[in-house]
Amino acid sequence: MKVILPSNIGLAARALEAGGLVVVPTERWYMLCCDASNVSACERVFQGKRRSTNNPLLLVLRSRSEAYKYFQVNRSAGRLIESLWPGDLALILRWADRKMGLEYQAVGSEKALVGCPGGTLGALAGETGVMIAATSANISGVPSDDNVGPAISVVEVMTFLKKTDTHVSFIIDGGICPQFTHMTIVDCTDQKTQPVVIRKGTVHKRAVELSLGKESDLDSLSSSGDSEAK
Repeated sequence: MKVILPSNIGLAARALEAGGLVVVPTERWYMLCCDASNVSACERVFQGKRRSTNNPLLLVLRSRSEAYKYFQVNRSAGRLIESLWPGDLALILRWADRKMGLEYQAVGSEKALVGCPGGTLGALAGETGVMIAATSANISGVPSDDNVGPAISVVEVMTFLKKTDTHVSFIIDGGICPQFTHMTIVDCTDQKTQPVVIRKGTVHKRAVELSLGKESDLDSLSSSGDSEAK
């Protein structure tokens, strides 16, 4: 494990391509990343987090256009993509080709949690030749005295890695992550109804509503409540 600066992001990209794990800073917290199609690498992420494989990882896209290439994107989902990506909005989308879902099972075989973040994570996605699967760098579960939740500093990342005996090739040092909150998640899998906000996060619900436009039935948007850090 080696700590590097964002200027050396190419090293992290090559490590992902070789099947390694890397930890990347965001404004929210540090993210544990791997090649989404590498079964062994994905298994190491699930094991390190002590997370059920039934709880998919985030698929990090390189650009907006990849959403249209790989997923079923209706008019409402397209508006969210064009208005709020790159950013801290994640969409639940159905694969356009079921074979893709089988190849990327760690992020969901029928539908996937999909994001197109900016910052260092987005830069890493653009630098590497593989699709990235990502999740917060912490043990799954509700934060407590023994489990502080997602790491927001390199020291906390190292504590998590040591406690779980998780090996990573590189940690990209982005300093302290200030926001300590989730990405907003919107379910766009129903092609006939309006998207549904299923988890609040850094992108406010009002921004989602405005992105959908005045002709959308904004009252149909609902929230099922906040989720704890997973």
